[in-house]
Amino acid sequence: MLKRYLLSIALLMLAISAHAAIGVDEAQERRIRSGLKLFRAVLAADEDIASKADSSGALCLSVVFYGNRQLAEGFAAELMTLSSGTKGGIRKLPVKVRVLSWQEMNDSLEVPAGIYVVEEFAEDALQRLVRYGIEHQVIVYSPYEEHVARGVLGGLIIETRVRPYINMKTLRASKVRLKSFFLKVAKRYDP
Repeated sequence: MLKRYLLSIALLMLAISAHAAIGVDEAQERRIRSGLKLFRAVLAADEDIASKADSSGALCLSVVFYGNRQLAEGFAAELMTLSSGTKGGIRKLPVKVRVLSWQEMNDSLEVPAGIYVVEEFAEDALQRLVRYGIEHQVIVYSPYEEHVARGVLGGLIIETRVRPYINMKTLRASKVRLKSFFLKVAKRYDP
């Protein structure tokens, strides 16, 4: 009995230290997880998503981090799991997920079908990603509500329920075409 108790405490401490090691609290973790699901829905609402597949016919998604690669790798694996579930892919297109720092994203030759921002960003780095998305007609998505107000195309907002949150100015500038039914359920930020 004592061994079980000590084992339980050891496992609890390990779990707590794992959360501390990746640098997110429970609320952030829930927000990022909810965002992963909504990110897939935003991509599926992109009317031109099929044209954004790579030469193998797969959608390459980038999970971009500011300083915590371990955090990004964990959530990239979760995004891959979500995308290879029973429904498979996004709009029946297979998905590849890669992890890049914001600097690597700007230097990458391969343009992704979508970019998921996994952590808080300094203003200059976030603006570089916003410009990248506009220039390449790519959805840049962040689970952090304030990022949408700072120019990120899509995110989520938690009110009475979780809804997509769309920066309409960035949407127009990027020429990404989202399905009208999706925009009807989304909250719009139009500065």
